[in-house]
Amino acid sequence: IGIMRAVGATQTDVLMIVLGEAAIIGVVGGALGISLAKGIAMVWNAFAAARIPRFPFKPESWFDFQPWIWGSALVFSTVFCILGGYLPARRAAKMEPAQALAQN
Repeated sequence: IGIMRAVGATQTDVLMIVLGEAAIIGVVGGALGISLAKGIAMVWNAFAAARIPRFPFKPESWFDFQPWIWGSALVFSTVFCILGGYLPARRAAKMEPAQALAQN
């Protein structure tokens, strides 16, 4: 951050870079979380189909999520990562270049 500011990056540039990194973390984390949840749901469905005896009104699938749920989970993870990164990004953007370079 100190080097970017020293070579001419504005506070807005630093803020956008840090928020962009937070957004990337949110998208990747959300995608990994969705993939893990889908995998666990598939394993549980296979386990339940094999182990739970037939009974009236037994569902075909224990976990049947609509696509909008997966999409909204990805959006929420991204938005909350950006919100969580805003204050540190603002603090980093307001830091003087010499102060940022002096800190390890």
